Amino acid sequence: MKNLILALFVSAILISQCKNDPTKNNQTVIVDEATGIDTAALKKALGDNPFLAPPDSNYTGDYFDKYPSGNVRVRGFFRFGLKHGKWMYFFENGFLWSEAFFDKGKSDGVSNVYHPNGKLFYTGSYKLDKPIGLWKFYDTTGVLADQKQYPNK
Repeated sequence: MKNLILALFVSAILISQCKNDPTKNNQTVIVDEATGIDTAALKKALGDNPFLAPPDSNYTGDYFDKYPSGNVRVRGFFRFGLKHGKWMYFFENGFLWSEAFFDKGKSDGVSNVYHPNGKLFYTGSYKLDKPIGLWKFYDTTGVLADQKQYPNK
């Protein structure tokens, strides 16, 4: 869950960077010191409820949430109150934002996050909420911008 939230934070940063520089517009930017994330941009991108919770702590079944416009924001599956299987998040325009896999509430498997234009932003894998293997990061045109290798433990 923490890694999915971090992935969403990174996506929010990307979205906020695609817009005008807030320092040039005298806007206040609130940055979380631990993550370096612009929390205001994250809230704006995800809405009022970015941290999803099942209807009850033992809920098993499909889950989805929509934007006020009616477009799907997120869909996935809870098993005994924990995220399980494939979860997908969408931009308000309907483009896929991210897809990730969970096992008993922990990130486990491939995670792909996309730029607002639909191009891949980054891809990598998790094992029990920890990043593993080679992660690749791409710019908004789809060109490989960076790579990071994590231990496979």
